[in-house]
Amino acid sequence: MYIYDSENDKLLDNVTIYLTLDEARELYDSLAEIIEHPVGNHIHINSSDYQKEVTVCIYDIENLDLFDEKSKKIINSRA
Repeated sequence: MYIYDSENDKLLDNVTIYLTLDEARELYDSLAEIIEHPVGNHIHINSSDYQKEVTVCIYDIENLDLFDEKSKKIINSRA
């Protein structure tokens, strides 16, 4: 697991996320969908006002070619 703060370009060791019930449902449904049908490698969960976003990426060392160079560097940083 890697937690990346894109605004400050740094990896974090922990984070707390507060979700409404609707946001939690969206996260749950989106994760279930990408696990069952891994067409893409990430999902976005937005706040109701679209001012905040959580991006969750699903990766496998075997398919890193699906990611941009920054993402590859992050994933390989602790591999």
